[in-house]
Amino acid sequence: MYIVLADGHEAGVVRLDVADAIGTVSIYLSPAWRGRGIGPSALAALESIAFGPLGLRRIEARVKADNGASLAAFQKAGFIAVASKPPVSLMKVRRED
Repeated sequence: MYIVLADGHEAGVVRLDVADAIGTVSIYLSPAWRGRGIGPSALAALESIAFGPLGLRRIEARVKADNGASLAAFQKAGFIAVASKPPVSLMKVRRED
């Protein structure tokens, strides 16, 4: 679990549960910090940790279909929807250089 900081303030948390080489991510932002682009930035920072030091191959998320703001944040962070049945499943795979 990581604390999301914005302008030096605690804005929320992002959680990464790891099994094998796959991480499942969830994010919660305080209502005062939503809609400011913090979600995609926090997800990008988590990606750096997941695909860097943790060596994960893939990170996934499940989002309620009616949570448009969360879906948009994951998509802005480069996650791709792989299943649209509720909940929506999104995934991001580590690029091999």
